[in-house]
Amino acid sequence: MQVLVALMPVPVIVAAVIVPVMPASATGGHRVTHSPEQQEAAHLAARILTDSCTPEALKAIDAQPHRFDRVLWARLGAAGLLGLPLPEPLGGAGLGLLELCSVLVEVGRHLAPAPVGSHVISAMALAEFGSGSWDDQVAAATAA
Repeated sequence: MQVLVALMPVPVIVAAVIVPVMPASATGGHRVTHSPEQQEAAHLAARILTDSCTPEALKAIDAQPHRFDRVLWARLGAAGLLGLPLPEPLGGAGLGLLELCSVLVEVGRHLAPAPVGSHVISAMALAEFGSGSWDDQVAAATAA
């Protein structure tokens, strides 16, 4: 049996957002800039993650059976980063996916031992499509 492998060009994907790679001349000299909210969320996440995700701390977490840092998780929640895209009535910031993605870029950059992406996306689904008070409680707890 022979296996044929074909290499095909793939678009660049950053935190679930497809980013076209174009020179400035192709966009009329305009470059996409991040909003102040996106920049602030990214800087806050970077500060917390830089403090928490040192090589020594990551080695200690990797030695545990589960790669999850409860202290880091609490710090991200206390800073409001876990509730960025959740509605304000549920304790979130009411921002969008781009602000969340700016945080996820930092989570990946620091190899953070925390399931931020999957957790926040699940909470967003509960906030949007949930039908009971339990769903609201879970989504609100995510934002806290």
